[in-house]
Amino acid sequence: MTADVYYELHDSMISKFDVASHKYLVLTVTQGLSVHSYDLMKSSDRVWLDDGKKIQYIKNRFNKDAVDLKEFMWIKLSSFPVDRL
Repeated sequence: MTADVYYELHDSMISKFDVASHKYLVLTVTQGLSVHSYDLMKSSDRVWLDDGKKIQYIKNRFNKDAVDLKEFMWIKLSSFPVDRL
């Protein structure tokens, strides 16, 4: 299964990663989450999983509402792709 995981880094964590000051990152996973994705997960306020069939939150520090698809599309368009950190 291939899926894209989108991360919204907490403002204080953006400088921790070498991602040219991007707040939104996307990591394509094929088998499972790695150590790098765990670091991203800890440093993020919200994390989405897009498996091609549905989009869902993996993590949301703010609320438990359903994913706002309009907001997610903007995040998807502005996300910086990372292979590994």
